[in-house]
Amino acid sequence: MDNNHIILSILGQPVSGLMQKSDLRMHLGFGYTAVSTTITGIEQPGDQLTQQFRMDQNYPNPFAQMTAIEYELPEKCHVSITVYNAFGQAIAMLVSEYQEPGRYRVIFDSLHLPGGVFFYRMNAGVFTDTKKMLLLR
Repeated sequence: MDNNHIILSILGQPVSGLMQKSDLRMHLGFGYTAVSTTITGIEQPGDQLTQQFRMDQNYPNPFAQMTAIEYELPEKCHVSITVYNAFGQAIAMLVSEYQEPGRYRVIFDSLHLPGGVFFYRMNAGVFTDTKKMLLLR
């Protein structure tokens, strides 16, 4: 990387990234350098778009009442995420809309459901994935 730095940060947050030069110092989680350094580019978190569809396992799993499901979209498309009980009956529609490329998170609140095994399915463009989750009561 020939003396270049990639700095990933949100304004007012600690700096993280790849640093090549040994004279870069860290102080209380914030990076600074004692010598003159030229920043050749800044990478925004939104610039790192995914190249593939992905749906993560819910967390926590097993869960007591609420759980989070994260997913990524490489292109604008219609997204639907549906929760099913063990009999295959749809019990909740968490997402049903067109969404831009990026990373998303949806919360499933199971307040009025009995404990047991549930499944959630994501359909987005040509992508389909199903995962299992366990609700404890």
